[in-house]
Amino acid sequence: MLSNFKTWFLEAYEWPTTDEELEMGCNYRRAFMEELIAIGLVTLPKHSKDWYAVKAYIAMNEHGLFPTC
Repeated sequence: MLSNFKTWFLEAYEWPTTDEELEMGCNYRRAFMEELIAIGLVTLPKHSKDWYAVKAYIAMNEHGLFPTC
């Protein structure tokens, strides 16, 4: 999948990059999304269905159950 992403990235932006840079970008995106979702956790009513869903997402992400690249 990383090779496909690299091809799409290079075609769309015409920006030379390495596999390491793309992987780092994917990991930054994952960490950024986790931060946004964690902020949502504090704003949701505790023990609501949405609160449990966000809590489950964070736990699954921390256990590496979501692909990054």
